[in-house]
Amino acid sequence: MNSYKKIFIFTRCYWTYINFRKDLVNYISVNSNYKITVFMDLSNKPKKARLLVKKNLSFINFPFINKKKSFFHDLKNIYSLISIFKKSKPDLVHNFTARPVIFSLIALKFIKKKVLVNTVTGLGTNFLTTRVIKKFFLKILYKFSISESSFIIFQNKDDKFFFKKNNLINLNTKSKIIFPLINSKYKIKKKIKLRKNKKIVFLMFCRLLFEKGINEYFQAAKQIKNIFKDKVEFYLIGNLDLNNPSSITKIELAQWKKLNIIKILEHKKEINKYILKSDVIVFPSYGEGLPSALLEASYFGKAIITTNVNGCREMVKNKYNGFLIKPRSTIMLKNRIEYLINNRILINKFGLNSKKLFNKKFNKNTLNNYLELYKKLI
Repeated sequence: MNSYKKIFIFTRCYWTYINFRKDLVNYISVNSNYKITVFMDLSNKPKKARLLVKKNLSFINFPFINKKKSFFHDLKNIYSLISIFKKSKPDLVHNFTARPVIFSLIALKFIKKKVLVNTVTGLGTNFLTTRVIKKFFLKILYKFSISESSFIIFQNKDDKFFFKKNNLINLNTKSKIIFPLINSKYKIKKKIKLRKNKKIVFLMFCRLLFEKGINEYFQAAKQIKNIFKDKVEFYLIGNLDLNNPSSITKIELAQWKKLNIIKILEHKKEINKYILKSDVIVFPSYGEGLPSALLEASYFGKAIITTNVNGCREMVKNKYNGFLIKPRSTIMLKNRIEYLINNRILINKFGLNSKKLFNKKFNKNTLNNYLELYKKLI
């Protein structure tokens, strides 16, 4: 393997890098001689945070986040990428999330020799819209963007089926499902103990987006608290993402906190401590790639209530390690929460089964799949 071969990895921002790409980047940098450059928007990086630069690993601040939704901002980004690609001539470009996929593909049109890998991390806000015209044009744009992919990676079988059914990928394009790994910073060595506290704790942790089902969680919690009072406790942990059209506003969040129905906390680096102190993980999302929240819930042996949608149903077998409910249904969510409160023995049973499912299906070194793929393509 030639030491000078260069890989460009694109991810939306610092937050997505730390939570979803860091382990992959570190694994590739340690186990290969590739020169890796990671492109991401660093505007949301905490001032005290430091990126570990190595001999074969570097980072470039690239403004993917377009707060003002300016067409000229995006055009400038594409022009910048064209210049970077022409100058650096990467051997392989690997994109995560929609915006990097679209930008890099347009820029790569100007490069003759290219190897392009795209990972579909979920259908995203735009695909979940009920606006038919918007969804139609989005499909056209996405098809154009990934039409020249050398390889496409999906994180669940439903997304792969969706892309094929809607002719978003060429029949000749090679693809594969690779499950993401649990973030290494959450791992624990000690044996997980089942909770025996009297108060039942429900936890949801995610970006504070309505498409994650946070409103259904809030409304269900309000109804449950009226019935069971201090016998239950609800937590919601996460940060605002005001660059996302699905984000809750600061005013709405302040109103929720004032009502004191659920305890709302900012994103925690050591979320594992909160997972361990909870009984049930709730994640009523409208659609996912493969949510890290449910991976972590399974890893720590927790009962789960989630929706029967792409990505989420990969993590839960209904009535085995949790419940699958209809998306956008506060009533179903409330009923399943109430059922677990009244049948507490199921919480421990579901939790044990979550750990079994995780060990059987997800406790593998999928990072090596990426490295082997890179070796085949370049």
